[in-house]
Amino acid sequence: MLCGFALSAFAAGAAMKIHLTSADAGKTITAKVGDTIGIELDGNITTGYSWTTNSFNAAVLKLEGEPEYRSLPPRMPGSGGTFLFRFQARAGGTSTVSLVYRRPWGKDVPPAQEFKATIIVK
Repeated sequence: MLCGFALSAFAAGAAMKIHLTSADAGKTITAKVGDTIGIELDGNITTGYSWTTNSFNAAVLKLEGEPEYRSLPPRMPGSGGTFLFRFQARAGGTSTVSLVYRRPWGKDVPPAQEFKATIIVK
């Protein structure tokens, strides 16, 4: 673990994978063009809540597919899990990634939780 986030190389000289969690909220992270950035946040889809993107700079970061929900063992009704968002650093610049935890029908209700981190791509 390095400064609250994990870095692991896919192969020597390959793009890095940066893994962020709720502990990294409010932090500024530096990445290189081509790096993948995973943001994994606790949640419980059975309550109707889910994490969604609120905002990010699409010129700097590309969201790779839809967020993935993973149930945690024991996979029993009502048990929680994690939401995983994958971004690719596509160009140099700065992006604040804002994710919100809310029910889809509660657009006029403040989110139950929010995650923000600043990504600087060099």
